[in-house]
Amino acid sequence: MIDLTAVAAEFDAVASRSANMTQAVTASLQAALLDRGIPHLIFPRTKNLASVLRKALRKGRDELRTMSDLSGVRIVITFADLRPSVIDVVRARFEVVKDDPKQYDPDRLGYLGYHMDVRFRADDLPKDSDLLGARPEIQIHTRAESAWADASHDVTYKAQLQLPDPLRRRITRLLALVELFDDQLTVAQSELISLPGFAVARMLAALDPFFLQLARRDFDRELSLDVLENLRPLYGTIESQFVQVLTNFLRKEDRKLRHIYREYADDARCSPLLFQPEALVIFERLESAPVALRQQWDAHYPSDLLDDLARIWGAPLARADESP
Repeated sequence: MIDLTAVAAEFDAVASRSANMTQAVTASLQAALLDRGIPHLIFPRTKNLASVLRKALRKGRDELRTMSDLSGVRIVITFADLRPSVIDVVRARFEVVKDDPKQYDPDRLGYLGYHMDVRFRADDLPKDSDLLGARPEIQIHTRAESAWADASHDVTYKAQLQLPDPLRRRITRLLALVELFDDQLTVAQSELISLPGFAVARMLAALDPFFLQLARRDFDRELSLDVLENLRPLYGTIESQFVQVLTNFLRKEDRKLRHIYREYADDARCSPLLFQPEALVIFERLESAPVALRQQWDAHYPSDLLDDLARIWGAPLARADESP
């Protein structure tokens, strides 16, 4: 007979440690993913007592001692082709204790995603840290896989009953749709961004990882596309070399850019464009073509917006209506 009181007491003894582990893993992953410029959502999760008791009833008294998912994090990405990069980040940041890629034979479908049990390396923690040895679970899902897991986990993945064939077939069709959705979304994104009329989308795709590393936050994509469309003529015949021009600039000005984004990180009254990727283009053109930038900008947007960014960059611009 399982002693639920004893299980509860054992859980109480480790609950604080589990919550601290979840917080530490979340912060560590968030920083590492942003350092790599990988767009993502991250959802921390710590098991509560009710969940632990239910699992103890299913699995037996000793389950709590071997439970590796008392704390965990789910990383959600939009495109499946980002998964290898996320896995690389996890491996670089933690010691991987267990890999579970959820792979199946070609004629089978099942629970989707990539799960890893990890732990902090001993050198990364104080010797007396209560996090030493703890094994949180990290899940890496696409948005479609995450939605599937949330909606169907209890019905399918851990179902105790043999499901009727018609129901199993419906579930299998849904799994196939999730895989198809992710595959086609990745292909569509790649094909779309390569079309001749999508130069602005290519510019934003190039800016995205650099911006995430510096600003460490999301942005208004519609605004970015609008501004980049109006700034694109500034690159004229070198538009095809935009990525290289931008990369060279960012490498050269890396220290200055990091200083700016640290200085204004908590300033709610700074320029509304500073925490948009197009700010990096504006900074680059302030260095390379300031006069053309002023003319192009003033034809589409309020002059004050450009003046604010020029001041932040330390390169004030004269306005067209100002006398020399």
